[in-house]
Amino acid sequence: MKIILLFILNILLTAFVSCTNSTPQESVVVIDLDKDVQKTIKYSSFVDSISYIPLETTDSCLIGHVKDIQIADSFIFVLDKKQPIIFIFDRYGHYLSKIDRRGQGPGEYGWIVQFYYNENRKSISVCTASGSCKIIEYDLQGNLINEFSNNYFVGDLYQFDNGDYLVSRIGRIDKPLSAVLICDSKGNIKKELLQRDTTYAIDCSDQWELEVFDNTINFMSPLLNNIVYNYNKEVLSKTVSFNFLPAPTKDFYTKKTRCIRIRSALPQNNI
Repeated sequence: MKIILLFILNILLTAFVSCTNSTPQESVVVIDLDKDVQKTIKYSSFVDSISYIPLETTDSCLIGHVKDIQIADSFIFVLDKKQPIIFIFDRYGHYLSKIDRRGQGPGEYGWIVQFYYNENRKSISVCTASGSCKIIEYDLQGNLINEFSNNYFVGDLYQFDNGDYLVSRIGRIDKPLSAVLICDSKGNIKKELLQRDTTYAIDCSDQWELEVFDNTINFMSPLLNNIVYNYNKEVLSKTVSFNFLPAPTKDFYTKKTRCIRIRSALPQNNI
């Protein structure tokens, strides 16, 4: 039940942040997990309409398990969880191509952690792991545009139109302490936006760490003290703070367990 509540909170929170892009004022929300649990949640409470798009299946397009989906004006991108492949469809579900560059050479990767499609650049960027941590940019045919290695794990990323990246290490507890930073297209760190709170000794899910609406990047985490931040036009702002009740014990975040965040079902970017 608590997971369901957090799911709804994330959806409402994202909607709130997307509607307050001008000069957001930080507010505090208190959530009592013992009192505010809902047994039934109706889609109509947070969704205006639902449509279904069947994705074409061919011998070249067999999706094992969906890890993430990004929907753009003309394309649907599906990241497969079981195999490090990004499948590309048009908005009607017709299969077009895929990013499949597994290997150890230039422009190749061992595993895709996350990806981001830049509408204006018409390119797909991936942060990778296994063997080495790299960020690689491809065109829609899977051809290499740019790549660079970084000596730290990246859990999620957003590419600006000038080729720079905002990268997230929100779910990590290893070094460096940077939780969110900006680097250029060669991997040079240009700006550190946030550092993680070192009192947290457990890492969080690295599945989805950034939510993007109208070119505003939103993120939160227990490692960021349950504060929702947004980044837009080179300005970092706090929008909402959450106090969860009952309050966890002092040693809760020092135990060797994983903290799992629930992501909203809303599609990313340009919808």
